[in-house]
Amino acid sequence: MAKTEITSKVPKQRTTQRGIQSMEVGGQLLLALAQHGSPMPLKDLARDAGMVPAKAHPYLVSFNKLDLIVSLDSAFHSLSLRRFPRS
Repeated sequence: MAKTEITSKVPKQRTTQRGIQSMEVGGQLLLALAQHGSPMPLKDLARDAGMVPAKAHPYLVSFNKLDLIVSLDSAFHSLSLRRFPRS
């Protein structure tokens, strides 16, 4: 029986460095907001970040406390202009 080699899609350099997984997961939400460029509802934001809304919500609460995002009308989320000014 031939041995099957499994290759990672992550570049080798990234796999050798230890990171904090929750930062990487939450960072996907910030990247999705930055890429979209305008306020997004939780459902769409979570989808674009590759997670379900129930997983995204606690990250958004923490990002809001840190003033990294703002919640508009409790339904839409956007990057905080004080932390990420538009050029």
